[in-house]
Amino acid sequence: MAAVSRGDAEAALRGVSARAVPAPAKTPARVAPAKPTGTAKASPAAPAIAIGGGGGGGGGAALDSTRAPAAAADAAASREHAYLELSVGGEARGRLVAELFGDLVPRTAANFAALCAGASVAGRRLSYEGCAFHRLVRGFVLQGGDVISGDGSGAACIHDDRRLDLPHSRPGLLSMANMGRDSNGCQFFVTLQPAPQLDGKHVVFGRLVAGMALLRQLEEMPTDATERPATPIVITRCGAL
Repeated sequence: MAAVSRGDAEAALRGVSARAVPAPAKTPARVAPAKPTGTAKASPAAPAIAIGGGGGGGGGAALDSTRAPAAAADAAASREHAYLELSVGGEARGRLVAELFGDLVPRTAANFAALCAGASVAGRRLSYEGCAFHRLVRGFVLQGGDVISGDGSGAACIHDDRRLDLPHSRPGLLSMANMGRDSNGCQFFVTLQPAPQLDGKHVVFGRLVAGMALLRQLEEMPTDATERPATPIVITRCGAL
Protein backbone atom coordinates (compact mmCIF):
# COMPACT_ATOMS: atom_id res chain seq x y z
CA MET A 1 0.00 0.00 0.00
CA ALA A 2 1.43 3.38 -0.98
CA ALA A 3 2.36 5.67 1.89
CA VAL A 4 0.57 8.99 2.22
CA SER A 5 3.12 11.74 2.70
CA ARG A 6 2.70 14.67 5.09
CA GLY A 7 2.36 17.01 2.12
CA ASP A 8 -0.36 14.84 0.58
CA ALA A 9 -2.25 14.66 3.87
CA GLU A 10 -2.10 18.40 4.44
CA ALA A 11 -3.21 19.13 0.88
CA ALA A 12 -6.05 16.65 1.22
CA LEU A 13 -7.23 18.29 4.41
CA ARG A 14 -7.61 21.53 2.50
CA GLY A 15 -10.00 19.73 0.16
CA VAL A 16 -7.38 19.55 -2.63
CA SER A 17 -6.11 16.19 -3.85
CA ALA A 18 -2.32 16.24 -4.07
CA ARG A 19 -2.40 13.14 -6.27
CA ALA A 20 -4.99 10.74 -7.57
CA VAL A 21 -5.87 7.95 -5.14
CA PRO A 22 -7.72 5.07 -6.84
CA ALA A 23 -10.87 3.91 -5.07
CA PRO A 24 -11.00 0.24 -4.04
CA ALA A 25 -12.88 -2.06 -6.39
CA LYS A 26 -16.61 -2.14 -5.70
CA THR A 27 -16.35 0.65 -3.14
CA PRO A 28 -19.86 1.69 -2.03
CA ALA A 29 -21.01 5.28 -2.19
CA ARG A 30 -22.30 5.15 1.39
CA VAL A 31 -21.28 3.36 4.58
CA ALA A 32 -24.52 1.98 5.96
CA PRO A 33 -25.36 -0.02 9.09
CA ALA A 34 -26.48 -2.80 6.77
CA LYS A 35 -24.23 -3.92 3.91
CA PRO A 36 -24.48 -1.09 1.37
CA THR A 37 -25.04 -1.16 -2.35
CA GLY A 38 -24.48 1.44 -5.01
CA THR A 39 -21.79 2.87 -7.22
CA ALA A 40 -19.03 5.09 -5.88
CA LYS A 41 -19.17 8.68 -7.09
CA ALA A 42 -16.75 11.43 -6.21
CA SER A 43 -18.08 14.64 -4.70
CA PRO A 44 -16.73 18.19 -5.09
CA ALA A 45 -14.01 19.32 -2.73
CA ALA A 46 -15.26 20.62 0.61
CA PRO A 47 -13.91 23.28 2.99
CA ALA A 48 -10.83 22.33 4.97
CA ILE A 49 -11.22 21.03 8.51
CA ALA A 50 -7.69 20.83 9.83
CA ILE A 51 -4.03 21.01 9.03
CA GLY A 52 -1.26 19.36 10.95
CA GLY A 53 0.16 15.91 11.54
CA GLY A 54 -0.43 12.94 9.30
CA GLY A 55 -2.77 11.27 11.76
CA GLY A 56 -0.26 9.33 13.83
CA GLY A 57 0.14 11.99 16.49
CA GLY A 58 0.89 15.61 17.10
CA GLY A 59 -1.34 18.64 17.01
CA GLY A 60 -2.88 20.64 14.23
CA ALA A 61 -4.62 23.95 13.84
CA ALA A 62 -8.31 23.71 13.03
CA LEU A 63 -9.48 25.64 10.01
CA ASP A 64 -12.91 26.17 8.57
CA SER A 65 -14.01 28.31 5.68
CA THR A 66 -16.07 30.68 7.83
CA ARG A 67 -13.57 31.49 10.59
CA ALA A 68 -10.23 33.24 10.91
CA PRO A 69 -7.26 30.87 11.41
CA ALA A 70 -6.54 32.17 14.94
CA ALA A 71 -10.11 31.58 16.11
CA ALA A 72 -10.15 28.15 14.50
CA ALA A 73 -6.84 27.24 16.17
CA ASP A 74 -8.25 28.26 19.56
CA ALA A 75 -11.26 26.00 18.96
CA ALA A 76 -9.01 23.08 18.02
CA ALA A 77 -6.95 23.51 21.18
CA SER A 78 -10.03 22.82 23.29
CA ARG A 79 -11.17 19.73 21.40
CA GLU A 80 -12.06 16.66 23.45
CA HIS A 81 -10.20 13.39 22.94
CA ALA A 82 -11.50 9.85 23.32
CA TYR A 83 -9.80 6.47 23.34
CA LEU A 84 -10.72 2.95 22.24
CA GLU A 85 -8.70 0.03 23.61
CA LEU A 86 -8.89 -2.96 21.29
CA SER A 87 -8.40 -6.70 21.48
CA VAL A 88 -8.01 -9.15 18.61
CA GLY A 89 -9.11 -12.69 19.32
CA GLY A 90 -9.21 -11.86 23.03
CA GLU A 91 -5.63 -10.52 23.11
CA ALA A 92 -4.98 -6.85 23.89
CA ARG A 93 -3.57 -5.05 20.85
CA GLY A 94 -3.41 -1.38 21.76
CA ARG A 95 -5.30 1.88 21.71
CA LEU A 96 -6.77 4.28 19.17
CA VAL A 97 -6.97 7.91 20.31
CA ALA A 98 -9.26 10.31 18.47
CA GLU A 99 -9.56 14.08 18.48
CA LEU A 100 -13.25 14.99 18.24
CA PHE A 101 -14.38 17.95 16.13
CA GLY A 102 -16.71 19.34 18.78
CA ASP A 103 -16.23 22.86 17.42
CA LEU A 104 -17.42 21.80 13.94
CA VAL A 105 -20.00 19.08 14.61
CA PRO A 106 -20.82 19.43 18.33
CA ARG A 107 -23.81 17.10 18.45
CA THR A 108 -22.15 14.21 16.62
CA ALA A 109 -18.95 14.59 18.65
CA ALA A 110 -21.04 14.60 21.84
CA ASN A 111 -22.88 11.48 20.66
CA PHE A 112 -19.60 9.60 20.19
CA ALA A 113 -18.15 10.83 23.49
CA ALA A 114 -21.32 9.83 25.36
CA LEU A 115 -21.24 6.31 23.92
CA CYS A 116 -17.55 6.02 24.83
CA ALA A 117 -18.39 6.98 28.42
CA GLY A 118 -21.62 4.97 28.54
CA ALA A 119 -25.03 6.63 28.21
CA SER A 120 -28.61 5.85 29.14
CA VAL A 121 -31.02 5.82 26.18
CA ALA A 122 -34.67 4.94 26.78
CA GLY A 123 -33.74 3.36 30.09
CA ARG A 124 -30.98 1.21 28.61
CA ARG A 125 -27.26 1.78 29.17
CA LEU A 126 -25.43 1.90 25.86
CA SER A 127 -21.66 1.91 25.40
CA TYR A 128 -19.05 1.11 22.79
CA GLU A 129 -17.33 -1.07 25.39
CA GLY A 130 -17.72 -4.68 24.28
CA CYS A 131 -18.66 -3.72 20.70
CA ALA A 132 -16.89 -5.37 17.79
CA PHE A 133 -15.71 -3.86 14.55
CA HIS A 134 -17.99 -5.94 12.36
CA ARG A 135 -16.81 -4.76 8.94
CA LEU A 136 -13.38 -4.32 7.38
CA VAL A 137 -12.76 -3.32 3.77
CA ARG A 138 -9.07 -3.00 3.00
CA GLY A 139 -8.26 0.35 1.45
CA PHE A 140 -11.64 1.75 2.48
CA VAL A 141 -13.04 1.59 6.04
CA LEU A 142 -13.04 -0.19 9.40
CA GLN A 143 -16.61 -0.04 10.73
CA GLY A 144 -18.09 -0.78 14.16
CA GLY A 145 -20.03 0.68 17.05
CA ASP A 146 -23.30 -1.28 16.88
CA VAL A 147 -24.27 -0.93 20.55
CA ILE A 148 -27.69 -2.52 19.92
CA SER A 149 -27.11 -5.87 18.24
CA GLY A 150 -23.34 -5.96 17.70
CA ASP A 151 -23.59 -7.27 14.15
CA GLY A 152 -24.02 -4.07 12.15
CA SER A 153 -27.82 -4.07 11.97
CA GLY A 154 -28.57 -1.89 15.01
CA ALA A 155 -28.66 1.87 15.54
CA ALA A 156 -29.23 4.30 18.40
CA CYS A 157 -28.62 8.03 18.50
CA ILE A 158 -28.39 10.56 21.32
CA HIS A 159 -27.46 13.66 19.26
CA ASP A 160 -27.06 14.29 15.55
CA ASP A 161 -25.61 16.85 13.13
CA ARG A 162 -26.53 17.53 9.52
CA ARG A 163 -23.19 19.04 8.51
CA LEU A 164 -21.95 17.08 5.50
CA ASP A 165 -19.29 19.40 4.09
CA LEU A 166 -16.29 17.96 5.95
CA PRO A 167 -14.30 15.81 3.51
CA HIS A 168 -13.17 12.20 3.85
CA SER A 169 -9.79 13.36 2.60
CA ARG A 170 -7.27 11.19 4.47
CA PRO A 171 -6.77 7.95 6.40
CA GLY A 172 -7.70 7.97 10.08
CA LEU A 173 -10.86 10.09 9.93
CA LEU A 174 -13.89 9.10 12.02
CA SER A 175 -17.29 9.40 10.36
CA MET A 176 -20.85 8.25 11.04
CA ALA A 177 -22.38 5.31 9.18
CA ASN A 178 -25.93 5.88 8.00
CA MET A 179 -28.65 4.65 5.67
CA GLY A 180 -29.56 8.04 4.21
CA ARG A 181 -30.49 11.54 5.29
CA ASP A 182 -31.14 12.05 9.03
CA SER A 183 -30.29 8.43 9.86
CA ASN A 184 -27.05 8.75 11.84
CA GLY A 185 -26.99 6.34 14.75
CA CYS A 186 -24.26 4.76 16.86
CA GLN A 187 -22.21 3.08 14.14
CA PHE A 188 -19.07 4.79 12.91
CA PHE A 189 -16.17 4.02 10.65
CA VAL A 190 -12.50 4.94 10.36
CA THR A 191 -11.19 5.72 6.89
CA LEU A 192 -8.24 3.66 5.68
CA GLN A 193 -7.62 5.84 2.62
CA PRO A 194 -9.11 9.07 1.28
CA ALA A 195 -12.74 8.33 0.33
CA PRO A 196 -14.17 11.32 -1.59
CA GLN A 197 -17.12 9.21 -2.75
CA LEU A 198 -18.46 9.49 0.82
CA ASP A 199 -18.34 13.30 0.91
CA GLY A 200 -21.75 14.88 1.29
CA LYS A 201 -23.23 11.64 2.62
CA HIS A 202 -21.56 11.11 6.01
CA VAL A 203 -20.66 13.36 8.94
CA VAL A 204 -16.92 13.43 9.68
CA PHE A 205 -16.54 14.08 13.41
CA GLY A 206 -12.94 13.33 14.37
CA ARG A 207 -9.49 12.10 13.44
CA LEU A 208 -6.99 9.68 14.92
CA VAL A 209 -4.08 11.35 16.68
CA ALA A 210 -2.58 8.07 17.95
CA GLY A 211 -2.88 4.47 16.84
CA MET A 212 -2.34 4.68 13.07
CA ALA A 213 0.19 1.84 13.21
CA LEU A 214 -2.41 -0.32 14.96
CA LEU A 215 -5.03 0.68 12.39
CA ARG A 216 -2.71 -0.45 9.58
CA GLN A 217 -2.20 -3.80 11.31
CA LEU A 218 -5.94 -4.28 11.61
CA GLU A 219 -6.40 -3.39 7.94
CA GLU A 220 -4.28 -6.39 6.94
CA MET A 221 -6.42 -8.88 8.86
CA PRO A 222 -8.31 -11.50 6.82
CA THR A 223 -12.09 -11.22 6.46
CA ASP A 224 -14.90 -13.57 5.51
CA ALA A 225 -17.25 -13.29 2.54
CA THR A 226 -19.39 -10.72 4.40
CA GLU A 227 -16.42 -8.39 5.11
CA ARG A 228 -16.41 -9.40 8.78
CA PRO A 229 -12.94 -9.80 10.34
CA ALA A 230 -12.11 -13.50 10.63
CA THR A 231 -10.78 -12.84 14.14
CA PRO A 232 -12.97 -10.59 16.32
CA ILE A 233 -11.75 -7.01 16.83
CA VAL A 234 -13.41 -5.81 20.04
CA ILE A 235 -13.45 -2.51 21.94
CA THR A 236 -12.55 -3.67 25.46
CA ARG A 237 -12.39 -0.23 27.10
CA CYS A 238 -13.22 3.30 26.00
CA GLY A 239 -13.71 6.76 27.40
CA ALA A 240 -12.60 10.38 27.39
CA LEU A 241 -9.05 11.65 27.82
